[in-house]
Amino acid sequence: MYDYIKGKLVKVAPTVATVDVGGIGYKLLIPLNVYSEISSMLGEPIFLYCSFVVREDSQRLFGFLKESSRDLFLTLSDVSGIGPKTALSILGHMSVDELRLALHNADALSLVKVPGIGKKTAERLVLELRDKISKPSKDDMPHLGKEEGHMFHDAVSALVHLGYQRAAAQKAVKKASEKSVKSLSELIAKSLKCT
Repeated sequence: MYDYIKGKLVKVAPTVATVDVGGIGYKLLIPLNVYSEISSMLGEPIFLYCSFVVREDSQRLFGFLKESSRDLFLTLSDVSGIGPKTALSILGHMSVDELRLALHNADALSLVKVPGIGKKTAERLVLELRDKISKPSKDDMPHLGKEEGHMFHDAVSALVHLGYQRAAAQKAVKKASEKSVKSLSELIAKSLKCT
């Protein structure tokens, strides 16, 4: 029904954004990582791709900065046992490329790190989506096999826990991983130098 919303950001919280379009305020549920990117944009114009989810007891609008995130949200929501709330949580804790890499490598361990995702759910996601999701681009995550993918994800998580923005952490870890790295601690140390 709705493809995108363009208007002025009038309110934002970690999981909700309100966009004023011609005097009407649209309340959109957003992934956690979107909040960190738009929290400083209050009063400014914003463009969000959206998905309108109608259930028997509710009607909710979900907002995303990228069309690929919105499309992946729809794909995740279609998996048995994964509703919009869980799909939003997954996209709030993993980038599109991290998720694609985890699914492509059948890496259930990375998915289990998302709050609300248990081992069985992670395995179901891998089983149902592995062949439906396109591989991450080589430019975004170069030469990462399954083990390196774990190290990449863990290093990004470590930098985020130290207070770095996820996008900046990913960029630093990507740059550090271009060099020869033997352990997670070495990757984290080199990533810190790249920030």
